[in-house]
Amino acid sequence: MKKILHVIAQRPEKTGSGTYLQALIEQGDKKGYSQAVIAGIPADEFNIHFKENVKFYPVVFQTEKLPFPVVGMTDIMPYKSTMYRKLDNDMLIKWKNAFSEVLTKSVAEFRPDIIITHHLWILSAMVKEMFPLIKTIAICHGTDLRQMDLAPNFNNYVSKYCRNIDNIAALHEDQKNEIIKKYQISKNKITVVGVGFNPNIFYTNDTEKNMDKIKLIYAGKLNFAKGIPSLIKSYNKLDIDRNSIELILAGSGTGSQFKAIEKMAEESRLRIILKGSISQKELSKLFRESHLFVFPSFFEGLPLVLTEALASGMLIVTTNLPGVKDFFGDYINKKGLIEYVKMPSLKSLDEPFEEDLPNFEKEFSKSIENQLEKIKNKYYKKDLKVKQIIDNMSWKGVFNKIENLF
Repeated sequence: MKKILHVIAQRPEKTGSGTYLQALIEQGDKKGYSQAVIAGIPADEFNIHFKENVKFYPVVFQTEKLPFPVVGMTDIMPYKSTMYRKLDNDMLIKWKNAFSEVLTKSVAEFRPDIIITHHLWILSAMVKEMFPLIKTIAICHGTDLRQMDLAPNFNNYVSKYCRNIDNIAALHEDQKNEIIKKYQISKNKITVVGVGFNPNIFYTNDTEKNMDKIKLIYAGKLNFAKGIPSLIKSYNKLDIDRNSIELILAGSGTGSQFKAIEKMAEESRLRIILKGSISQKELSKLFRESHLFVFPSFFEGLPLVLTEALASGMLIVTTNLPGVKDFFGDYINKKGLIEYVKMPSLKSLDEPFEEDLPNFEKEFSKSIENQLEKIKNKYYKKDLKVKQIIDNMSWKGVFNKIENLF
């Protein structure tokens, strides 16, 4: 069997791209591929484990060689991190040297047939620059497109070598078109593969959900770009008894934005529970117990958590993020399982104009009310065709699409 080297510049967990990486490794293992991983990790959390048959080549941050936190693909990560646009020349040299050293070692020892890199950004460009003859597949997660606007000083280098990557995996058609435009990459190199979910973790119970208390849940990073302050305001507009509803925020945040969210949750008229960062197993249990998934984010690639929510038997209220409606298709959209709320106008990639937020929050609250009415009428009951559609969105299907590019 061919050997696959997976490469990601940040931590191999705690984010959507980390979950994607882990899922591909699991599917590759089931098919008998030999696999290795390169990822950035902090020195004080060296307990990131893969199966024994997966060789791990860590790039360790907060050390003498790399005296700063892991560099993340968004400004606010769910862990201590460094922004790409804040890298000075000395930091960038150290970062490149550290990854170059580990890449050289891993290729010499592991001798991969295929390299799968995550994010169309600096590390993917480095991989193709260093190893032009090794088949390389890069997965675009959306945050890479965002970095081209946030840190444009890297764009010439990134575009030059990313154009040489053999195949690009996009999450949806809108993203494919944006990749073509921003990187000047041939459309023939780009395949839409989507996102998946793990049906062994996310599934519905045979029993009906408890209707004594309606549970809303959000899962993801807790920051302003994810629309959390607007979610809390929308939630508090509901004309409902305090004891009959609760909102669970599952995820973590950092800095002043997270503190502001904590304060808003504490002062909320309706009950809000901050669960912090939790395992997929614990999250799936909460999903099966909850009725409505709420996702007010202002910027995403293609959020896999929406598929996990549907697979767990929830209805959804989400912003009308690019690619999402097309991804779920006519049947699910016509069933009304998902309510799409028009996003406010954005003054930057993920920052809305303040004056547009009151109307957005009003509309988001109205959509929550619409879905709550369906829930009260037991609209969420299982639909076999929906289950069949969702089952086809598993990680197995995603891996098969990527495997076809090998």
